[in-house]
Amino acid sequence: MCDAQCQTDPVRIFEDSPDIKIHVSKIANAVGTQLDHCYENLSDHQPHSLMESCPSTSTPVKNKPVSQELTLNISPLKDMNTSDASSRTLDQAQDRTWVLSESDVESDSDSDKDDVRMKSDKDSVVYQEKLMVFSDKLEQLLMKIVCTCCSSPVNTLTRNMAGTGATYTLEFIRDHPSFVWSTQPIVCTGKKQVYAGNVMMASAILFSGLTYTVVKKFSKLLHLPCIGETLYYELQCNILLPVVNEKWEADKKNLHRDVISNGKSLTLAGDGRCDSPGFSAKYCTYTMMDSPSNCIIDFEQVQVTQTGTSQSMEKLGFKTVLDRLIAKKLPISIIVAD
Repeated sequence: MCDAQCQTDPVRIFEDSPDIKIHVSKIANAVGTQLDHCYENLSDHQPHSLMESCPSTSTPVKNKPVSQELTLNISPLKDMNTSDASSRTLDQAQDRTWVLSESDVESDSDSDKDDVRMKSDKDSVVYQEKLMVFSDKLEQLLMKIVCTCCSSPVNTLTRNMAGTGATYTLEFIRDHPSFVWSTQPIVCTGKKQVYAGNVMMASAILFSGLTYTVVKKFSKLLHLPCIGETLYYELQCNILLPVVNEKWEADKKNLHRDVISNGKSLTLAGDGRCDSPGFSAKYCTYTMMDSPSNCIIDFEQVQVTQTGTSQSMEKLGFKTVLDRLIAKKLPISIIVAD
């Protein structure tokens, strides 16, 4: 494959090997390229992995046997994302009759779907990378903007803060239309428009298990703008909790359907938890879990006004959850409760 006996001899690559022809077929749906690709001579495609194995040096190099693990990278097939379809061993490459199998086509199709899903996630506001930018550096950059009509510089720069986001208004020297730019995308929450960062900060506080006071103190020490407490609870009530409840109801419905379809009886373990110890609790959450699968089957929150005493809340929660499971005709074999 590679012969360089001394520094004056030329390096010959694929000089003695037959022409390599690779016919790719049956990939019309999987790859957005032509059906047939024919490569007459791979020496024209540089740089190549075999070129790297022959270093250019003044020192004579001895012949080395070509390893069977060398791969042939087909660079024009950029739409094929899996290594099985884009790289083949040298023995397969020299076989002129080798074609892609149907399993290769199916794997390419699956990888294309995964790539499309990943691209859609990356395009989402949630998965975009966020940076901590100093306001002075940002304003220095904005002051370099010129008017699109007359190329006049910025005269005044006004900033309007709202939680974690800000909107800048640039006024130019001449009376041309001002330029308005926001640091974050704006999303609609019902009839109200808020910065996407405000919604994401509220969701991060809730889903991480932290409290607003801790996050506010952290932001204050860092001099980082934070959403107000009123806005946090408003977003939690109007957006976050309805989404959590919708997700829970969908998962519970799927779980109950799987239990009925499998025909296995439930082994339930139930217990209640109050918001405060002693005899002055106001709320009690009673939860039932299927012990073999460690899945929450159902739960119920009881308020002290429903029973009159805090000691009776757990009993009412147990009865409510059990009646609901029986009404849905779920098979129950064992119930463990305190």
